Amino acid sequence: MCLAYNEDYSASGGEALIRAELSGEVIRLAHLLLELLPDSEGMGLLALLLLLKSQRSARMSDRAIVLY
Repeated sequence: MCLAYNEDYSASGGEALIRAELSGEVIRLAHLLLELLPDSEGMGLLALLLLLKSQRSARMSDRAIVLY
């Protein structure tokens, strides 16, 4: 899951800087993991993924990635 989200966060190939369509699927899988294993570290993973997704629009400026 983390590798797929990393591809969304910073695409390794192609013309797009990010691949936003992947984040929805990765977050769906994290929700599923949390349903199947409620006492796991899945809640932390899901929280991290949602935090990164919420910051996506602030990371883009004129088709360039703004570094932290």
